[in-house]
Amino acid sequence: MTHQYTIYVRALRAFQYWMNKNLIANEHKGHWRNESNHYLIRRLREEVEELATLVSNTPYPSEQICEEAADVANFAMMLSDNAERAVMRLEEIKRKVDKLAREDVARGEGES
Repeated sequence: MTHQYTIYVRALRAFQYWMNKNLIANEHKGHWRNESNHYLIRRLREEVEELATLVSNTPYPSEQICEEAADVANFAMMLSDNAERAVMRLEEIKRKVDKLAREDVARGEGES
């Protein structure tokens, strides 16, 4: 394992800590899977603005910057999770349609 890789892993673990901390702290707000992508992208933009303001006005190091950066990442993750679930649903539908089409062909119903 290279030194550079160790730095990446450590940074990802630390960032994961902040993301988890913020998700747990905001659990009472409900699940993102119940929110529209329009809402989530609006909140992502708000969090980016909050982070930019903090970076401009806060001396390093700052736990607030870590928390706000994790908020940005969490909203991006929420959008990604919703997209992934939608893709998985589409793939499942495609598999079902393909199966029905194969069954139709096997019965001779799908030929013209």
